[in-house]
Amino acid sequence: MIHAVTWPPPASVDRSALAALPTTAAHAARTSQVPVLVPSRRALLAAPVIVAKEHWTSFWARTESITVSLTMTRLARKVPGIPPLQGAHSVRGAPAFITANEGIWTASWLENGVSYALDVECASPEAPPCASDALLRELASELVYVGGVGAKVAGDRP
Repeated sequence: MIHAVTWPPPASVDRSALAALPTTAAHAARTSQVPVLVPSRRALLAAPVIVAKEHWTSFWARTESITVSLTMTRLARKVPGIPPLQGAHSVRGAPAFITANEGIWTASWLENGVSYALDVECASPEAPPCASDALLRELASELVYVGGVGAKVAGDRP
């Protein structure tokens, strides 16, 4: 099933974060079919990879200490006989699932009619920032909206 996207208002585009993205990443964000969220930390905006496809977009970046990836999709798969579940946690004001597997923290939630999954991995599994979900929650709260096809703003380049 393809979810209908609820586009944030064009005025909510974080132009500072968008301008910090390299040209290729900024172009991918502008052409995305889903609202693109990215971390607001400049170290993660310096050289990210953003890939935009028909129904999904992904963001990937790394610093010396962490690797961050965020996938965004408007596709949903319903399994017959299994009812939808709500996560027991809250991320960005929405019910969310937060898990840790092999030292990688993941938060997944719905926002704007889109499913988002944020992964945070520390360069060292023993690094204090990855001892709990605190860094994951902090990065999720700092995500900013940088665009997509529903965010046409005056002055945008194609």
